[in-house]
Amino acid sequence: MKTEIRIGSIDNFFESAKQTAREIDEGKKLTRKCTIWVEPSNLNELLKRTEQIQYLRNKKKITVRQMAEDMNQSSASLKRVMDL
Repeated sequence: MKTEIRIGSIDNFFESAKQTAREIDEGKKLTRKCTIWVEPSNLNELLKRTEQIQYLRNKKKITVRQMAEDMNQSSASLKRVMDL
């Protein structure tokens, strides 16, 4: 199943859902998909979190300080983004 990240508003999300519902009503065979809608104002936050998740996947144990150094961020900035 493919995952797609789309940038748009809540109105864009509902328009997409309505289009999918129309296709179902018309009896069209749909391809399974996963779409994640992100408001433009939240895109930067999503990208930061994605970068952190990728970094952490390869670590067994890490301190916030070490992670901040490796990612060229301050510990305070990293904690704020991670909601610690």
